[in-house]
Amino acid sequence: MQPSHAISVNNLLGESVTWREHDQSLWWTDVQGKQLYRLQYPAMDLTNYEVPERLASFGFVHGDRKKLICAFESGFAFFWPTSGDIEWIRRHLIDLPGVRLNDGRVDRQGRFWAGSMVEDGKQAGAPDAGMLYRIDQDLTITPMETGLHISNGLAWSLASTTLYFCDSPLREIRAYEFDPESGETTNRQSFYQFEEGAYPDGATVDAAGNLWSAIWSAGRVECIDQCGARVGTIDLPVTQPTCVCFGGPDLTTLFVTTAKIQLSEDQLTDQPLAGALLIYEKAGKGVPENAFGSNK
Repeated sequence: MQPSHAISVNNLLGESVTWREHDQSLWWTDVQGKQLYRLQYPAMDLTNYEVPERLASFGFVHGDRKKLICAFESGFAFFWPTSGDIEWIRRHLIDLPGVRLNDGRVDRQGRFWAGSMVEDGKQAGAPDAGMLYRIDQDLTITPMETGLHISNGLAWSLASTTLYFCDSPLREIRAYEFDPESGETTNRQSFYQFEEGAYPDGATVDAAGNLWSAIWSAGRVECIDQCGARVGTIDLPVTQPTCVCFGGPDLTTLFVTTAKIQLSEDQLTDQPLAGALLIYEKAGKGVPENAFGSNK
């Protein structure tokens, strides 16, 4: 399926696409390119900012529209894109070589979550040395899950009673019972299992409570209902989608970040939109993103 629009930003590894409602802007990161992007939509006014190290994911901050809470490769920080200023919450969080922070998102109670991923299992000493972390509003960092390969796909049900999460190489989306008041998770279960060669990545929940997931290597976005049944698929013109979110004036536009990393020259020829931001209008309807420090 061809997108309504495509922004050819040539991202090595686009990720963490997030819509900010108050100024109608879309933000995402190119992790390997060390760039942060801001797109005014639908005006298509694009700005990019350099970041001090690889930026894996981020969230907006309640009460301060100039800064972000960020999961950089080495730790958590507040970052001001326009000035380049940075205030580390905790740097060198991960003491294992070959491991970096990865996908993250703010929950509906204003806490920031991010997990880590193993880039080099030999350096790390194990292929499953990754972890999932929660940052509370007082900046306390709590490990929530261990034994992970590549943390991805954080999303919450509309009532904040379920946390969705995946360890991408296992090809499974997990569902946890979630206590919105404490931020604790219990009763992990398998929510959806993908076939060989299909790896769930970044995700979001729409206004009907359905989970939308970018499926790395399989070239599609899946829509899965609350019972774990697939109810929709968007086939993409690229094989490596990385993250999804809804945005636009009425939250009915689906934005999909993609990657060109690891693709051969022949594959890049066949996929000219690899690394682009893909835009699908009237694809569904989303809900507003929460900001760190707020509580909806």
